[in-house]
Amino acid sequence: MKTLLINAARCSSAVLLSAAVLLGAVSCGPKSTTHRNPEGLVSVNYADLKQGEDILISEWVGEPEFIALESRPEALVTDGLLTISDQYIGVYRKNSETTPFKLFDRATGKYLRDIGGIGRGPGEYTGISSAQIDEAGGKVWISTINRNKIYSYDITTGRLIADIKLPYKADNNNNNGFNFLVDSLSSTITVVPLPFKDKCPAAAWCQDMDGNILWEIPKTYTMEENVLLTMRTGRNTPGTMDLCFESNNTAQDTLYVLEDREIKPILTVQFEGITEPNYIDLSEDRLFRSSSLLPGYAVIGISRSAGMTSRGVEFFIEYEYLPSVVMDRQTEEVSLRNIVDDIMTWNDNNFRFTDGYLANSYDALTFQEAGAKALTDGSLSEAAHTKISSILDGLTENDNIILMIAPLK
Repeated sequence: MKTLLINAARCSSAVLLSAAVLLGAVSCGPKSTTHRNPEGLVSVNYADLKQGEDILISEWVGEPEFIALESRPEALVTDGLLTISDQYIGVYRKNSETTPFKLFDRATGKYLRDIGGIGRGPGEYTGISSAQIDEAGGKVWISTINRNKIYSYDITTGRLIADIKLPYKADNNNNNGFNFLVDSLSSTITVVPLPFKDKCPAAAWCQDMDGNILWEIPKTYTMEENVLLTMRTGRNTPGTMDLCFESNNTAQDTLYVLEDREIKPILTVQFEGITEPNYIDLSEDRLFRSSSLLPGYAVIGISRSAGMTSRGVEFFIEYEYLPSVVMDRQTEEVSLRNIVDDIMTWNDNNFRFTDGYLANSYDALTFQEAGAKALTDGSLSEAAHTKISSILDGLTENDNIILMIAPLK
């Protein structure tokens, strides 16, 4: 059982999307079994899916690294999003108005510096929507919720280098911002906004660093504006930009890939218990979803709420993990699968993927228990066993988070 924290102020105007309208790919009609349309989209109904065999996470990833992030006060972070490169790890909290992007050395976990800072002055921001470490270009790129720019920072100083203007106003919502992918070798940025009605005229575009459009995909579908719809880009497959839409109070979730200047639909899942689009249901037994597009699989993690408590403007939701919706991208077979953590033997089906890695984080108290369990029950190499033991030897409950990252096969 885990706890999910939700801010009530952001939920008050909650709106989520039925991804059925995207690209006109599927309809919200009667129940259907697995279906593949001419565009290549596989559509399934959650209620129709059968339980498949368990998947060991070690089948998907290689040798894990365990990294204890430095614990001096200015380095401390809570659970957040990660962006990973060969030498660096960045940690940031989406929408946070108090915590800046923090950069760490991947090999040692040493805190290096903040990238930019919280505020409204030059190089500052009040809410990160997406971030990418561009080690080859020596930069960190950040987009924010409320500004129509992408910011470029020097990775060695954390100082602002440039703010890249967008040729279109990529209007989105208070919760998501827009997604981007920087290619420093070609000096281009690919941008994807949410396709809201009467907003940005392009579904996606690629631009140079001066804001000149190199190519674009016209918007052929729209949706009513939603402030809680999320779209994530995991950057797990080189040469492509994955677009994972998530909606927890409407009919479907849809995963796409932007490849060869074309948005291609991959998988959509229809769920029961549809609520009004302006309302998010936090009641017991409601399903929550989290999508990832991997090189060989499309995955929608499923959890179920199991009660809620409130404290001020914050809600704390207890939830439990259920089998994930997993599609093999080669065979297009879709089933419910338990993704089993045979490395740490900790939380089944609770996995995050970014920049081509499995990237899980643990607070110090959790790692004391999880690490000890991994030493006795996990499938660990000698090096991993030694590293976990070393971390546990000096770990206190007030220390910074510990990361486990492992490359996708």
